[in-house]
Amino acid sequence: MIKIRDCEIMDILPYTFKTPRWQALSKAFLKVRAMCYDTMSSVLFWGDIENADPALLDAMAAELSAPFYSMDMSIEQKRSITAAAFAYNSRIGTVSSIQGLLTAAFGGGKISEWYEYGGDPYYFKIDINGEQISPTLSDFKYFSEMIRKIKNVRSKLEGLNVKLNTTQSDIYAGAKVVGIKRTLPKVEAAEIPRESEVLSGVAIGAKVAGIKRTLPKVDAMQYNTYEDIKKYSNDEIKNKTYLELLYKQEEK
Repeated sequence: MIKIRDCEIMDILPYTFKTPRWQALSKAFLKVRAMCYDTMSSVLFWGDIENADPALLDAMAAELSAPFYSMDMSIEQKRSITAAAFAYNSRIGTVSSIQGLLTAAFGGGKISEWYEYGGDPYYFKIDINGEQISPTLSDFKYFSEMIRKIKNVRSKLEGLNVKLNTTQSDIYAGAKVVGIKRTLPKVEAAEIPRESEVLSGVAIGAKVAGIKRTLPKVDAMQYNTYEDIKKYSNDEIKNKTYLELLYKQEEK
């Protein structure tokens, strides 16, 4: 089979017309037609994403706001996601779009609308089974960014419940000590009769009036919501520990 771009006039002429003059004309016409064909193909990349110039894929994906797209993907993955963006964007803001994201990122999950668990209107929760894939913190960060892009504006993610297989993986936790306050008991000393007893470092005859142990007042921990965390910049998130992201910090 001959491609349209490569066919010549000589291919459709009878043998009696295949003279040197017609052969020269056929070759010249082939060059002109091939140039026109290539020019048209270069500007019709939206209709032929599978053969579009790889240099155009990033710009095309940005224009379509293609979900799951990343600069680090292979050329084949970029073509596939860009081509599917047309159909996928038609479902943006629906439960099926978030379900598709769950399937792509974690192999599946369950979405619970606010009326299913008695929550506030327009809130929803997500349950993820991470026993098989062992997702990392960066996976959840990327997932949260994608959720923000594809959910409808009025809906808010209230909770993300993840089931992990802790028997097969190690858990590392880190904490940062921001301050230590030590309260010493109040001691009332009696008169010390001799100076030598003071120099010895032992308060002989000291009278302890009473010891009261005072525990520091600790406010109830308040968790950061997704809305709180997304206010941080990337640098702030990198400089915070997991516990600092989980709990609200006291403003100074």
